[in-house]
Parts: sequence; C-alpha cells; structure tokens
Amino acid sequence: MDMIKKELGPDAVILKSGKVVDPSGEPVFEVQVAVDNQQEVILPSFRDSSNQLKQLEGKIEEITSFLSLLVSTKDQFTGIYGDEVLSKIYHYLLMQELDEKKVYLLLTRALKLVKDNKSHTSIVSAFCRELMKVVSTIKPFSDEIISQMKAKRSYLLPPIYTFIGPTGVGKTTTLAKIAANLKITKGLKVGIISFDSYRIGACEQIATYARVLDAPFATVQSREELEFARKQMKDCFAVFVDTTGRNFLLSQYVIELTEVFSSLSEVYHFLVLSATAKDKDLTKTIQQLDPIGIYALIFTKVDETLSCGSLINQLLRFPHPLAYLSTGQRVPEDIEEASKKRLINLIFPGKRELG
Repeated sequence: MDMIKKELGPDAVILKSGKVVDPSGEPVFEVQVAVDNQQEVILPSFRDSSNQLKQLEGKIEEITSFLSLLVSTKDQFTGIYGDEVLSKIYHYLLMQELDEKKVYLLLTRALKLVKDNKSHTSIVSAFCRELMKVVSTIKPFSDEIISQMKAKRSYLLPPIYTFIGPTGVGKTTTLAKIAANLKITKGLKVGIISFDSYRIGACEQIATYARVLDAPFATVQSREELEFARKQMKDCFAVFVDTTGRNFLLSQYVIELTEVFSSLSEVYHFLVLSATAKDKDLTKTIQQLDPIGIYALIFTKVDETLSCGSLINQLLRFPHPLAYLSTGQRVPEDIEEASKKRLINLIFPGKRELG
C-alpha cells in the first residue's frame, strides 16, 4: 500500500489483487487500483521490467522490418507458388524448421543475385552464400589465439571458460571433450573446476574426467573459492568451469550466475544448448542469458535430430558465434569445431537435399 500511495498519491485504493505468473514463469502480484474513484491503473509487478521492455521493443522492430520487406519485395514473391523450383526450395527450407521470416529475407537476396537464371542449383547456391554472410563461427583455441594467450600468460592468471546452459544438454561431457582435445592435439594443460553442487553425482563425473586427463581439479561453491582455486591452477593454460544446470527461463538463476563471475577478469562463457530443443525455448534461453555476456554457442546432440533448423535460427537471430558441434557421447571424439560449410551441410546434406 505504501508503494501504491507513493506512486499514485494518498487517495489511491486497492480494487483487486492476487498472484499471477509472468511470461518467464515467475510468480508476481498483480494489483488493480483506483484514484479518486475514476482512474484505474494496473501494476503487473513490483520489479524491474527493463529487460522485458527491451525484448518487446526488439520484437516490434523485427515485425516492422519484416512488414517493410514484404511491401518492398512483394513482386518478387508474388508467384512463389507458381514457380515450381522456387516453391520446392522454399517449402524444403520451412520443413527444415528454419524461421520463415529469415528464409524469406535470404531468398529475396538470393533471387537478386541469380537474376534471370532461376535454376535449382543457382538459387540454392545463392541462398547458401547469403546465409554464410550472416551467421558467424569461431575457433576459440586456434593456433593463432593460443599463441596470443601464451604471450600474456607470464603476468596473468589463466583465463576462465565456463560451460553454462539448461539441464541435461551435456555441459560436463562437452567440457571433457574440449579439455581432452587440447591436451592430446595441442599439449596444453587445462585446470577443471566444478561449480555444480546441485546435481547428485555431478562432481564425481567431472572428477573422473579430470583424473583420466591428469588435470588439476577443484570443487567450489562460492566466488571466493573459485578465485582461490584459479590461483592454485596458475600454471595451467586455461581453467574450465562446469556449472550447475538450471532452468534459466527463471531470471533468479541468471542473476545468481552473473553475481559469481561479474567481478572476475578474463571470463568467457560458452552457452551449451541442445540441437533437439524447441526453437522458442532456445531463443528464450539465449535472451535470458544475454546479460551475462555470451562468448560463443555450443550445440550438442546434433546427431539426435533430423532437423537443425532451430540451431541455425539462433545464429540468424543473435550475434553470438558458434564454436562447436557435439555429435555423440564418445570423449573426446564426438565433437567438432564449427564451420560455415558444416552449417550448410546440416541444411543441405549432400545432393538429396530436396528429395
């Protein structure tokens, strides 16, 4: 009541109140009030909604841009269903679960490139070229980057690479694969820290990987313990941190994670996601974790889905590069560095892409 009177004045009265659930799944109070028995105001929740407002503004801007595109290019796609080749490609891409707006935009650009040569091969090739322009990949441990990191190692603590993401996506196994590859192929020593005190058996799993790799290992439960463990691993090339898998659709988990790593230097967050997850869930998870500062994306379970459209969609919607694709359970074999050519192959696997 004090908050309401401070906001609307001493004459404000409560008409109705109760618990509701907001879009992120968080329980909040909705309060309906009146001022002077005339003006009615709805207060959805007593919390900061700046992030939700930012997301809403982004959606409005996206819709506006798409409507503008439809108007400016309507002539090019007026006969889409009458053109057998174009219609076949268009529907194939939609069946791959690619975002319809993004497909429309890329195909529009592709058609400008092919001009009058609208053959199957020319359209698909132009579409792929346009796709490769807008998606980005990164090789976090290329020889060039490793050389740069080693040059700084004489006076800095080892950088931290965290593996964050929802439950069950394979963060621990992915961490072990990359650590093993760095040791086997690059001869680099990686320290491993478990920040996962939530899942039963989580520490035992990552500790086993650390023993096999002969890697320094520590279990921590606070930022102070993390900082201490990092100093103990000062002779390592890098420190990999396995984090607790939680429901990051709930904002409090993101806040907790941000508080742990915000004051540390040289922290790079790998967001690990499953290629089998729903498109909307992937988008929402990335939006929720954006404030923490995502370094790169890693997609697991690529071998467990018939369509990687949801994976591609995230690369089209967000500026975060793709670092790795995980394609099985074997450590360290079943992981590969991402490349744009590989992404194209996920959409058009060989010459049978359109049946």
